[in-house]
Amino acid sequence: MTPAQFARVKALFGQLCDLPEHDYLPRLHAAGDDAAIIAEVLKLLRAGSPATDRVAAPVLTALRQVAAGQPLHGTVLGAWTLEEEIGRGGMGRVFRARRSDGHFVQTAAVKLLSGLGSRAALDYLARERQILASLSHPNIARLLDGGSTPQGQPYLVMEYVDGVAIDRYCAQQRLATAALLNLFDAVCAAVSFAHQQLVVHCDLKPSNILVTPAGRPVLLDFGVSSLLGEAAAGAGEALPALRESAPAYTPRYASPEQKAGLRSGTATDIYSLGLVLAELLGARAAAADCASDNDAETLQTHALPRDLGAILIRATRPDPAARYASVAAFAADLGRWRRGQAVAARAATPLYLAQKWTLRHWPWLAAGALFLAVIMAFSWRMRVERDNALAAERAALAVKDYMISVFQGADPEISGRRDLPVSELLDAGRDGLAARLRDQPLVLAEISGILGGVYQTIGKREQALRLFDEAIALERGNQRPLRLAALLHQRAYTSYDREDFPQAEPIAREALQIRERLAADSPQLVDSLRLLGTILLYQQQREEARTLLARALALSVRISGADSVETARVHLDLGRFHGYLDPIATGAVTHARRARQIIEQRLGRDHPLYADALEILVLGLSTTQGYDEALPLARELSEKRLRFYGEISYQGGYGLYTYANLLNDAGQRLQAVPLLQRCLRIQEQLDGVGTLSSTPPLQLLARVYEGLGDYDQALAVLDQVAAIRARLLPEASRETVDLDAQAGRIRRQRGDLLQAQALLEQSLRQRSADPATHPCRLLQSQLEMAALWRQQRRLEQAQTLLDAIDPQACGKAAWRQGLIDAERARLLQARGDAAAAEALLLQAEARYAESLGAQHPDLWLLRLDRAALLAGRGETQAAAALAREIAEKGGDSIAPGSARAQRLDELKNLAKIQERKNPRAAGTAPPAAARRAVPAGAKG
Repeated sequence: MTPAQFARVKALFGQLCDLPEHDYLPRLHAAGDDAAIIAEVLKLLRAGSPATDRVAAPVLTALRQVAAGQPLHGTVLGAWTLEEEIGRGGMGRVFRARRSDGHFVQTAAVKLLSGLGSRAALDYLARERQILASLSHPNIARLLDGGSTPQGQPYLVMEYVDGVAIDRYCAQQRLATAALLNLFDAVCAAVSFAHQQLVVHCDLKPSNILVTPAGRPVLLDFGVSSLLGEAAAGAGEALPALRESAPAYTPRYASPEQKAGLRSGTATDIYSLGLVLAELLGARAAAADCASDNDAETLQTHALPRDLGAILIRATRPDPAARYASVAAFAADLGRWRRGQAVAARAATPLYLAQKWTLRHWPWLAAGALFLAVIMAFSWRMRVERDNALAAERAALAVKDYMISVFQGADPEISGRRDLPVSELLDAGRDGLAARLRDQPLVLAEISGILGGVYQTIGKREQALRLFDEAIALERGNQRPLRLAALLHQRAYTSYDREDFPQAEPIAREALQIRERLAADSPQLVDSLRLLGTILLYQQQREEARTLLARALALSVRISGADSVETARVHLDLGRFHGYLDPIATGAVTHARRARQIIEQRLGRDHPLYADALEILVLGLSTTQGYDEALPLARELSEKRLRFYGEISYQGGYGLYTYANLLNDAGQRLQAVPLLQRCLRIQEQLDGVGTLSSTPPLQLLARVYEGLGDYDQALAVLDQVAAIRARLLPEASRETVDLDAQAGRIRRQRGDLLQAQALLEQSLRQRSADPATHPCRLLQSQLEMAALWRQQRRLEQAQTLLDAIDPQACGKAAWRQGLIDAERARLLQARGDAAAAEALLLQAEARYAESLGAQHPDLWLLRLDRAALLAGRGETQAAAALAREIAEKGGDSIAPGSARAQRLDELKNLAKIQERKNPRAAGTAPPAAARRAVPAGAKG
């Protein structure tokens, strides 16, 4: 057999020796060698099959260890005491050791080398390790010491590195490509340094590259493999002696020349580095999937950028001469790719160079004339890239034309008008822009989403919804789920802002599901939890709303901090939750105060978010009757909103609404009317007349008129609300129970008892059947039904219903207990028991004073019942005096000309009328006309 034939047999044996036997013949025939070589290789393979080697190797190793007395735990080698075994491989075993000579504390890794037995080999090893000890580099584990055991086994003492293999580190940290290449660059620098010292590694693999907790890569076993080989060669030993149990290199990362038994060099390390990088980038099959040692076939560079794949292919060429000339050249090419420059691994054609230059200088090209950039791209790019540039040109020109139309619309000489609204400026040319970008869905989706956000900000919700719907429809085909989630979130918020909660809920849920899957532990997920939780709050889905908002708070504290603005926003949502659901919203006050504290510290008092905190604080204080503190805050809230957002804005209108609501609760209703009328004018200018957004201020205005006693105005306003909801909402989502209850209450007070009965019975039935009904609303319906039966003289039914009321249903608010006392008193008065009625009325007044304060207008209105009672039993002077005090102290809650004002005037003048008719009888029973004017059991 010739030397060339022998070398070929050896190479083929090395490639096939670790494969299953059934793969031998297919691989040999595929190699194309002659029959003599194939026969020789088969003979060698069957004589020493991998299965036999694997069974025999541990036995032989154990026998050698017993015979040689191999060191174990606790053995002292020079200055080092062996502790636990931390690894083993083809070149020996590795122990963690501690320095035990008493000089200083140090931990090291001791590698016991196998395969060198002769004195000449040991002497050569002792000389050569001096070279390795000189490798001083921050990314190379240093060789500290060395020697041989009493049995003659050589060992090396190396720096101990506390770290994990680089492949595990990259997987654990989920490193992006840029960070991964930064790490790999440090590895290349270390290998290049060693090559400059004429030392090669020969066994580079992930387990020999550890990364410390601080992120510093450290190379182990540098030059040990080549050191063993050189020691064996220097002692005249045959290299196969080193492979009794395993090769001195790792086949999966070994170069073709290593496997062929040829001399290794710097090109060997370059090959191994290329395979390691390919594995880190996911461009190499897993070890279990490799069918052979021909690693070039396992690279899957099609999944990588083209230039990066070319770099890996060049580094792992089978021919060493075709690889990079040095590790530094390899690292430099990676650096060029990261900077967007042309790489040496690809042919430097004019087209390729032009493409790279254009990608690096695109900002300058975009800043210049667009048509010039397109002309230059036509000269340098391929057809596909040229088409992309033309598409970008069309998009830019379309946007430019759109912006020109916006600015021209602002020019009075062109538009013929001054001070055009922003919405009209944006509308100009928008349809033309969409038409020109129909063939570019990505661009059109982006622009539609941006414009939708602008329209939402300026209050044009209908236009915003239309644009969001267009953007969402386009984005569903673009495979960008997080961008889709952002658009869905904006769309849901706009519907929520319009108080269209049924439409907002499913859209908000879809956005939340995407972000839970793809953006866990992100501020965006917090936003989705907040939005859906608030929507569900107004949908009466309380428990799920509470759960979502609690999750949002915990997540925000974890990722942003307890004192962050993001966390303050969640406190505001929780404050709104408690203010809406709790009879006494102490939770709302607590969360609002915390949010206000954070916002004032972080953003100052002149930030719009500070006004939001005021809003929730006012809401909470209103439920606890803290009007002295709440009213100045509500005024400040209204002023800030109007200053921040302008007169014609949703925020300004809602500030007025909040202030008016508090004035109504505080009994200052005459002051609330102009604020609500102003709020309605704002809503009409923003959304038009008769929209859903106008129904909340209309319903509040109806309550204000009711509180003033102007029942005709109150009913007229409620009719507007009912007409709007019937026209704009599907029947299933109109939720008319509150409207029915309010209309029935007003009609009862006005005296329309038959119409009131139908409405009140229906609302009581619905509220009693619904477990989600707020306890205070149910109490209100029960009291109204009892009052109606009292007025209808169905006194026993009224008494039965009053006896069934749970006095603790609405918590411990004393004024709500006063409502029950007052209705019981009216029922007693209707039965003719004036003394008991007066006692209960006094008790109700005391409860009102305890909760609302002694000067609250509603307390004075309650005293109308007592004034009527006094007049009914002939105490006209006392009744008139009390009526005059009521007019003075409760006048803010009495509409001029209303039935309540007329009733009060009758009581004030009752004594004068009686005195004129019968001067001597003043202070006694009133005449019949007066008694008819103020009958016992008067309307309450």
